[in-house]
Amino acid sequence: MNVIVIISMLVFGVDQGIKALVFSFLPYQRGQVMIPHFFELLHVHNFGAAWNLFSGNRLFLIIVTFFFLGMIYYLFIDQKKLTGLSKVTMGLLIGGVLGNLGDRIFRGYVVDYLAFQFGAYHFPVFNIADMCIVLAVALMIVETMRRKEA
Repeated sequence: MNVIVIISMLVFGVDQGIKALVFSFLPYQRGQVMIPHFFELLHVHNFGAAWNLFSGNRLFLIIVTFFFLGMIYYLFIDQKKLTGLSKVTMGLLIGGVLGNLGDRIFRGYVVDYLAFQFGAYHFPVFNIADMCIVLAVALMIVETMRRKEA
């Protein structure tokens, strides 16, 4: 089976599994402090995209996500010779996108649960899917910079 598909499904499964645990053990808008004044598991719902952008525009976000998935395939995967790092990157990206897309389609919102605090600043709550998307984008930047140096 394709490395991209395996990583995507692994990311999707872990993301959805953790979200199921959050639903089972943390009431909505309640949390469990893990490291005082730094890290908390907090059950929240995000009706938008990152930082709640486009909140309340569920159909728009679903359509944009399908368009984005098509563009990922067309621009980065279709008939391309991908390096091992590129395959991992695409797997992380697609798995993360699918994790949040599944939430939007079946729940109407994305479940977020990782809450970090830095002094008085509370970083917006996020999830594993979000982490994989950000990591994938960072890896894409690194790989692009490496190609320019070669």
